[in-house]
Formats: sequence, structure tokens, C-alpha cells
Amino acid sequence: MQVVPSGNYIPFLSSGENKPKVQIKSFKMDQTPVTNFEFNQFLKANPKWRKTKVLSLFADQNYLKHWKHDLLSEGEIKKIGDSPVVNVSWFAARAFCHAQQGRLASINEWEFAADSDNPKNIQKILRWYGKIKKNQSTPVKKMSLGKYGLRGMHGYIWEWVNDYNSVLITNDSRSTSSDKMNGLFCGGGSLGSKDASNYASFMRYAFRSGLDGKYTYSLLGFRCIKNM
Repeated sequence: MQVVPSGNYIPFLSSGENKPKVQIKSFKMDQTPVTNFEFNQFLKANPKWRKTKVLSLFADQNYLKHWKHDLLSEGEIKKIGDSPVVNVSWFAARAFCHAQQGRLASINEWEFAADSDNPKNIQKILRWYGKIKKNQSTPVKKMSLGKYGLRGMHGYIWEWVNDYNSVLITNDSRSTSSDKMNGLFCGGGSLGSKDASNYASFMRYAFRSGLDGKYTYSLLGFRCIKNM
């Protein structure tokens, strides 16, 4: 795991001239997304999360659909073992992290670690979002290296965060903190942003806002973090 130092982060959805900064405490984050091999090891020890045994409450019908069986064969491990595991639900991702004595990052922790507002990342992010995407099979160790020594934060897969369903926005800067926390997510027209970095951020927020905990997708994986 890589150490992400403490710092301040301005949430993308903050509004008004004096955007409130969120203080991020230092934490450790997986250098790469969790791989098929690592998830396979988890399933060996936790059979209730295997594709034929997981409850429908915790995963939809496409859960691990790219796996032929409950566990990977030696041939499959050689082929996709080093690639990020996808088609996993939020419930399964959270269970995996808990088994490693970790947890999923919050939205703010993930965005801070991803260095999403760095101009060097913006065009790469926008190009990826604009492509027709296929199943992701890039070995995690070959993913591009970003800030804090983290690999694959942009341009490969989407990643689950713990509070994926708390994506909120308000366009009244006079609103109280309580109002902001209870606001509803609106469409892109409410953002009024001319900054390309905000469009990239909006894509992530919009994607997360449409998720359900049991939802799976061929480009949706995860990584874990641990408190310092």
C-alpha cells in the first residue's frame, strides 16, 4: 500500500466563491486496483461471495460474469490474474476490504488521492471518458503511475467508493451545511462550469450517482484503503 499524506481538498460540487475545503487525514491505499487473482483468493476463504452462492440482494446477475466458474482455473489465472477484477458489487468490494482489515475510500479520499484536478491528468481523463470501452485486461503493474505512487487511478476502470450514493449538489451558495448534505444531485446544466477538469469530475460523479450497491459493470472495480 502507498501512503497518501494528509491535506486539503475542495470538493468538485462545492459552490460559491469561498469553496469550503475538506481536510483529508493521511491514509494508506492499495497501489493498484484489486486483481482477479486477489479476489479469487478472497473467494477461497469466503465462499458465500462466489458467483453461484452470493445472494441476489448483494449482487446482480452479471456478478463476475467474466469468470467461467466460482473460482478461476490455473489457465484463467495466467490469463487475467494480474488484471483488475471487475463485475463486482459494492457489497462484495466492501466485504473484500473488510477481510483485509481495510475499507473502501470515501469520495473525497479517492478524488484527493487521484489528483484529479491536475492539468496533466485532465485531457487523459476526458479522452478515456469519450472512448467506447471494452473489457479491461491491462495488468495492474503496467498501469500508469500517478501521484503518491498509485497506479491506474485514471484511464482504466471506474472504482467503487464507500459513499458512492451520497453524490450531492446545490447551486445556492447561501445554503447551510445541513442543506448541502441533504441536497439532490442535479444535471450538468446546474454546474455552470467552463473548466474542463470539472467536466471530467462531473462524469465520475454522474456515474456514481446512478449506481446501486448490488450493481456490477465490466469496467467497475475497486481498491482498498487503511487508516493510518
